[in-house]
Amino acid sequence: MTALQAHLKAMERVLSPGDLAKVIATTPETVSRLRGGRRPRRTNEVAVLTLHAVIDAALVAMGGDAAAVRDALLSRLCAPGGSALTDALRRGDAEAALATIGITGDATEVPDHDLADDLAADLAFDARMAAIEAAAPPRPGAPPPPWPVPERLTAARDAVREAFLEFQPDADIEERVNPGEQPDDEQVLLYVSIPGLAREQVRDRLCDFRDARWDDLLDELDGDVLVVTR
Repeated sequence: MTALQAHLKAMERVLSPGDLAKVIATTPETVSRLRGGRRPRRTNEVAVLTLHAVIDAALVAMGGDAAAVRDALLSRLCAPGGSALTDALRRGDAEAALATIGITGDATEVPDHDLADDLAADLAFDARMAAIEAAAPPRPGAPPPPWPVPERLTAARDAVREAFLEFQPDADIEERVNPGEQPDDEQVLLYVSIPGLAREQVRDRLCDFRDARWDDLLDELDGDVLVVTR
């Protein structure tokens, strides 16, 4: 069992998989894949880790009453401005998420197995590996051939590429495939650059695109096609 699967299993004492999908703004199918060991998108990983931390702190504050914690989360989600809970979870802000359900102050202290530490360690590891890869000497011989786009993802790839070029017609897009760690777990990466814009400005445009097209295009893709900076 992976660490993320263990976190998901622990949360079942409070939230069903369907409830969890609602709280972190994903689909039940995505939760099922994560429970089965699928490699998560970073936003889903952050949301799951943060939600587990929030649930642990809420259980402490509510005397271990799992039903009360579930009601607090789902009631907040259904109330006006309920997206504030999900938004806080997806950006990794456990204190803000707890505040939306009325838990503040000392009660927001997460127990010693603070999952924010897990996330920080993951991010630090990613940064170290990126630095090592950037500093590594080129491998001898011809580079390996690019991984082909699996047929199941070609339509989604084309839809995202077309949508982004409608959003930013002058963008340059380079395509690569991340083969993943399990069969049928590939991701298509669309690396974007925009003439005249620095990388940070391109990142801002990507965020605007995701905000504009999340509900009608990107959500259902579950990270199978990603638009990223070059």
